[in-house]
Amino acid sequence: MKLNIRVIPVLAMLVAVSIILTRTMAVMVPVAGAMTLRLSFGEIPIIIAGIIFGPLAGFMAGIAADLLGYMINTFGGAYIPGLTLSAGLTGLIPGLLLRNVSKELTFWRILGAIAISEVIVSICLNTFWLSLAMGVPFVALLPARILARLILIVIYTLVIHTVVNRSFVLSLRERQA
Repeated sequence: MKLNIRVIPVLAMLVAVSIILTRTMAVMVPVAGAMTLRLSFGEIPIIIAGIIFGPLAGFMAGIAADLLGYMINTFGGAYIPGLTLSAGLTGLIPGLLLRNVSKELTFWRILGAIAISEVIVSICLNTFWLSLAMGVPFVALLPARILARLILIVIYTLVIHTVVNRSFVLSLRERQA
């Protein structure tokens, strides 16, 4: 990743969009009596940052979005450092998996990268962090979180595939290579 005068504003914009999508347009769903399932599209800009600018940029964008977003709207919960790490990994993993891909990112490659990332981060790690923080058994949270992620993986893939294969984004990716 090359941090230059062109990259920083785009990353800042992706962080801002992520915060807006996560903190103001999210739906909280109670699972096992605790508000442990948030449905939002805030991960999309972070994943895009990782794909376009590389894994380190995706990691930094995820951490920045989580920290700044928490300062803006806590959703009434305590700060959980593990969720900040997970937000960074949300940008890092797809960036690592898709960084050496040719010009066009196919639907299936993006689907695979997002599925791997979501299984590791959202289903395993985030469920673990929430289980620890809320005192709800991991197994009680898992079914609803798996169902939600299966739906969101497909939506994320469709949106990200559409965005990253546009000509202006392809030119950004070429400049970063």
